[in-house]
Amino acid sequence: GGFGSGKTHLLSYLQEQALQQDFVVSRLAISKETPLFDTEKLFISAMRAAMVPRQNDDAMTAILASLRPNTERFDLLEQWASDPKNGLSPLFPALLHLIPRPVATAEVLDQIARFFAGGKLALAQIRQWLRADGAHRLFALKPVRPAELAVQRLRFAPRLMAAAGHAGWCVLLDEVELIGRYSLLQR
Repeated sequence: GGFGSGKTHLLSYLQEQALQQDFVVSRLAISKETPLFDTEKLFISAMRAAMVPRQNDDAMTAILASLRPNTERFDLLEQWASDPKNGLSPLFPALLHLIPRPVATAEVLDQIARFFAGGKLALAQIRQWLRADGAHRLFALKPVRPAELAVQRLRFAPRLMAAAGHAGWCVLLDEVELIGRYSLLQR
């Protein structure tokens, strides 16, 4: 639809409906700062815009706080993340392994939440936490290119949200029609 046809209002309605049905909701506008072709920027923008139902906190912090280790949901998430055929880096199961452990202080959980939301986390730091837990030999950690890590985060985040008890992740994209104004090369 053209300018003023109600696209943004429709997205607002859909956002409210999704929140009422217990979805984590991210609404973002596609632009030069948040291009549709850049998975890393898109993921980070979606996580910054994410709203968790009935929570007034950073989305990933609220999601991690809702996780209940030693439950079927959490165990299924760990099993899925650990399965090599899912294409996730061992970083994800390693960090999930740490969440219920004594080494996971509030500061450590905050760093894990930032990583899951798109932030950086040094491999040396993760290895140090695993060593402190006696689990350093369980995970073969290797560096992952940022573009590939963004794709893995996109696969991981909805499952993490579901394991925390949410219906899923609803990502609403606004201003997508502006892409039509770019040249083919820019698209």
